[in-house]
Amino acid sequence: MGNKKGTPRTGVSLKESLMRFFCAIILCAGVVAHAFAFDADRVLRSIETLASDRFEGRRSGLAGGTLTEQFLASELTAAGILPAGWDSTYFQEVPMLVTREDAAELTLMESPFGKISFTYGDDFTLITHSGSGAFIVPVAIVGYGIDRPDKDRNDYGSLDVRGRAIVIVRKQPPNAVWDFTLDYPRDHLVRWALERGATAIFFYQESLPIQGGAVPEQIYSPQVPMFYIGDRVMRLLLRDTGHTLNSYLTALEKGSNPLDTHKRLWISTRVSKTATNSARNVLGFIYGTDEKLRGEIVAIGAHWDHLGPNGQGLIYNGADDNASGSAVALELARSIAQEAVAPKRSLLILFFTGEEDGLLGSRYFTAHPTVPLGQIVAMLNFDMVGQGDGKVGVAGGELLGPAWDNYRSRLTASDNDSLNIYRTSTTWYGDYGPFHRAGIPSVSFWSSGEHPYYHQYEDDAIHIRRESIENVGKRAQDFLLYLLNDYPYSLGRPDSVRLLLRQSTSIDWEGLELFDALAHPGFLSSPGIHLIWLPRERAVPTWNLIEAMSRLQRLCDDKKIYCGKLPGALQAYRKQQPAVVIGSYAQTLVGRPQDEISALMRQGVGTLDLGVTKQQKSGLDAAAVSIAKKAEVYAMIPIDYGTPRHVQKWENHAIVRASLDEFSSLPQVVRDSLARSSAILILNPGDTLAERDIDAIRPFVERTLCLNLGPLLQTGREEEAARAISRLYEAGLSRDEIILLITENLRRLVH
Repeated sequence: MGNKKGTPRTGVSLKESLMRFFCAIILCAGVVAHAFAFDADRVLRSIETLASDRFEGRRSGLAGGTLTEQFLASELTAAGILPAGWDSTYFQEVPMLVTREDAAELTLMESPFGKISFTYGDDFTLITHSGSGAFIVPVAIVGYGIDRPDKDRNDYGSLDVRGRAIVIVRKQPPNAVWDFTLDYPRDHLVRWALERGATAIFFYQESLPIQGGAVPEQIYSPQVPMFYIGDRVMRLLLRDTGHTLNSYLTALEKGSNPLDTHKRLWISTRVSKTATNSARNVLGFIYGTDEKLRGEIVAIGAHWDHLGPNGQGLIYNGADDNASGSAVALELARSIAQEAVAPKRSLLILFFTGEEDGLLGSRYFTAHPTVPLGQIVAMLNFDMVGQGDGKVGVAGGELLGPAWDNYRSRLTASDNDSLNIYRTSTTWYGDYGPFHRAGIPSVSFWSSGEHPYYHQYEDDAIHIRRESIENVGKRAQDFLLYLLNDYPYSLGRPDSVRLLLRQSTSIDWEGLELFDALAHPGFLSSPGIHLIWLPRERAVPTWNLIEAMSRLQRLCDDKKIYCGKLPGALQAYRKQQPAVVIGSYAQTLVGRPQDEISALMRQGVGTLDLGVTKQQKSGLDAAAVSIAKKAEVYAMIPIDYGTPRHVQKWENHAIVRASLDEFSSLPQVVRDSLARSSAILILNPGDTLAERDIDAIRPFVERTLCLNLGPLLQTGREEEAARAISRLYEAGLSRDEIILLITENLRRLVH
């Protein structure tokens, strides 16, 4: 659909295009199309082929990867699907670093039992693009490997790691005030280690070490070996240090804990940089026929690559990851191509290379599209659809707006029971990510449940579950046909700002009073999280409140609406379920006996509005505060000079709500005090974002602050919300930082 220079190419002659067009017109006039059934058996055969040893684990840039590219192109040809790559081919060349594992050894030099040799592939694996070397080196463990003293986290401490091998626990600090999402990528951790002079790097993540986990080409260090290690290696390194594996991991949760193990390792690795410096995406296209809709392109995609062989010749076949997704995408493309009538919208088929190296194929495609990127209106991504419990995992549907809502309204109760639906998440990594960044809604499909052989050599076709393949495939086919043919309105054009809006967390903090909500139950089913408040009047007897709360909970149960605490509501929101949280004003509780306050908390009160400072001073006593905190109640604290004192009392159960203008008007000393606290700050941006406002929130971007765009969206003021996000972009905040502000910082309440 475009050559290397970007000149449009159709991939077929004008004569062929015209013949196809007129045939479609004739067929439309006389044939009613029926969807070809999704053929799970054909998918299983494709998985068996792609995950066979003949394809050598489908490593990008190696012989098995080239064979995979050719196989997929031949399958598209056989299905009559047009090429959509460069120069009228099915291929798009993607530049990348290509290395091959040749050998690796790891031996503990000191133990009470003498030297201990570890098993390559079981005790340890090599990270893709590890460096090579052979030497004996002392070992230190440096916690999570984070070097951010500005965030009160330096896992290296004063430990000098020059000339040492270091071990990094591959995890983010739990229950931290600061957010470390932007520090978690492997390239950050490796860069800090190299800057400090480490000569080898080990990652501990799972009980058994995973294979793969590529080092980006930008920080590839040919002389620095890099490994994943499992429990056995970690336990032996920790012996005689005063720590067990569990005690060390527990200590890390409380703070940095750099540790000299006083042990040495013999390390020997040989990793070859190959002459090959690229691999290929495989692309196909089916033209739409509807005069108004054919210019809108729906894409389906999956990464075809896996990990290849290790230095011992052990092949990681990757049947689940991701021969399964590739085979499902191929079957969906075949089924559409077999239809008597071509779809109304156009279909782009994408098989990505280099996902295991860091989404290289999908990133390259969105940066160098072979079709006009602005015409891709949706992307469906398939990854690891072959194991699990038989249910279908789906994430990101909300990004399609009304199209997704309309589709879900068509589903039966049985359909919904077979689905596990989630909102999209920036903490998951897959080939949908580059499309999100380009403003293209992307919906992820996978098989729910356990995938026990992720990046393990056991990931073979024998373990693929037909039920999972069939359920994902049939649901995906139904949704794909809906997008291609049944949704009658325009799906829109890529828009990164509006896509961010759809990812923002929507909480209606004002809500309704309890008895009003019972009188208007339709309100409870509207999207988002809604607060339902107990009456302000203290005259309402406690037993009346408890009875009304029980009615509300029964009503929510009947409508499958979550009703409970705020963290649970956020989890339900992530699963695209409506949610209700019961709140109480402090003045409602003042004067009630402690046993009645306890009964209300047990019945389900999840938030407490402390009101104005004057009421706080004469409000809840210490006993009531203790009862509320034990019941996981979050206190909403007004913003003024007394706020820090009340935040200190409520600790990590404090929510400070205010307008952004109120917050930026506070003295710096008050804002600094809040910055050092564990309170969640929820600020309403108002109609405009002034430069003063943005400067005030910058120190909080990776900490505890959430810009509450929910009221703007719930009242139809999407343009105002879009302008607020645009102002953040203009002020120099990155997309990742904006996502933290509008949604991800709130996830602390879940943890």
